[in-house]
Amino acid sequence: SDTTAVALAAALGADCEIYSDVDGVYSADPREVPEAVRLGELDYEAMQALARAGAKVLHAQAVQLAEERGIAIYARHVSPGVRGETVIRRNPAQRAGVDAIASDASITRLALELRPGLSHAALASLSAELGALGLRYLRVDGDGASGLLSRSQRTDAGAARDRFAAITRGLGRSLKAAFAIEDLALVSCIGAGIEERAELPATAITALEEAGVQIRQVFTDTRALAFVVASSERLAAVQALHRRLIGARAHPSG
Repeated sequence: SDTTAVALAAALGADCEIYSDVDGVYSADPREVPEAVRLGELDYEAMQALARAGAKVLHAQAVQLAEERGIAIYARHVSPGVRGETVIRRNPAQRAGVDAIASDASITRLALELRPGLSHAALASLSAELGALGLRYLRVDGDGASGLLSRSQRTDAGAARDRFAAITRGLGRSLKAAFAIEDLALVSCIGAGIEERAELPATAITALEEAGVQIRQVFTDTRALAFVVASSERLAAVQALHRRLIGARAHPSG
């Protein structure tokens, strides 16, 4: 596995070369976005964000281990006749903005609504219990809670659903309603300084609206601007966002 390869490289004090059926990391899945280009280099944090968002070139755990050990990863094609690579390392030359679009087609939104009056201690306990589920973009407040569960990236997705159901039952009369919304996808714009680009959300939302994609939720952090959409509209969203936010801006390696 990727993680085993990185661990072996760490033991040998060497960098790590990982070979697959693609010659590096692209600005989107080339099978879905023909104009996607290979990225010459990425830092560890960006690669981890891409992996968590659904890019399948490298596992997030392997990249995290490489960062901890200070190991550069060279992602290359398994065929020696295919030249090109993406280097994942610390502090590469980088500019603010979106570098890649990734998506996860198998998202379930878990949510609950609370009746007024839940104590601070009970709310803190609820937050801890939900936090242990490992949901993405988890929100907990006095009105309720919600988070995203990836069925494709987790082998324990069914168990997480069961634990969520048990948590809601434990709320008793404090629970107003609980939901598990299927057939969703998460489409993420990954890059550097995302939160510093004030114009980025509006530009992305306009691109999705023009493509006829209905936005269910929007999330932002330092590395990602992410949209929850219907699974049936995932591909249209990926293509529209790549065209508008990356397009000619993409920076291929040689």
